[in-house]
Amino acid sequence: TLHETLPDVVVSCAAISSPAKCEQDEALAMRCNCPRNFLEALHACVPDVLLIHFSTDLVLPDGEKPVSDGGVGVKSSQKCIAETPVPTNAYGRSKLAFEKALVEGWDRCVIFRMSNVAGPLAPYDQQGKFAQWVSNTLRDKGTVELWRDEVRSFVAMRQVRDGVRAAIQKYGVRHEPADDHEARALEAAAVSPSETARFHHRARALRPAVFLHLNLGGPMALSRVQFGRAVASAASLDADLVRGALRPSGTAPKVVALDSSSFVEAL
Repeated sequence: TLHETLPDVVVSCAAISSPAKCEQDEALAMRCNCPRNFLEALHACVPDVLLIHFSTDLVLPDGEKPVSDGGVGVKSSQKCIAETPVPTNAYGRSKLAFEKALVEGWDRCVIFRMSNVAGPLAPYDQQGKFAQWVSNTLRDKGTVELWRDEVRSFVAMRQVRDGVRAAIQKYGVRHEPADDHEARALEAAAVSPSETARFHHRARALRPAVFLHLNLGGPMALSRVQFGRAVASAASLDADLVRGALRPSGTAPKVVALDSSSFVEAL
């Protein structure tokens, strides 16, 4: 539990991430993807923890021009989040709601607005993602049909990993008690909300406020067809067997390109 571990960093990536499931039950999506009770628990137990949160590019509207982020600083992040139009999809609305909750109520935070992720099999359940599905389908069926009019800034899992690692190394300062009095304050903070509030002010000297709002996407925006053909070529398969089709109508934006230059500069 938070009381027992008193973490220096919390990485928040749990979510209902299926847009279809979010459309089916938006109330449930909002409870899971905008967990205000989770923030209350952090405030009570570890009010100075560095919170790294993964949002999504689906908070953004359709548009071919690469979209910038809030960068470094709470004011620029507040402006960026406030100026983001209400998303057309339930998943995006739930994720944007939590971005707003964070910029209003958590001052040691890194938000990554992340695009589609490509990488190796998941380490725990060995499940693949889009790239594995493309290559497996090509091997099994000889051809695959992908949307040519849906565009994303696909990002490699190693870039996500490196971003989290850099944020932790740069801002996740471990707090060791300086003396017996501070050690007792830390111990009391683990069980008492009032002591937590007192300790919060002492901890600020060691853990200053930091707020980053960064896009996390690849250097190029690609359609699913373009990405699928790149996957096929990397797997020594015939890229011409990746065929294009139009995406059915839906609530999610078709074209979202991310300008991730702030990510490179900040981390």
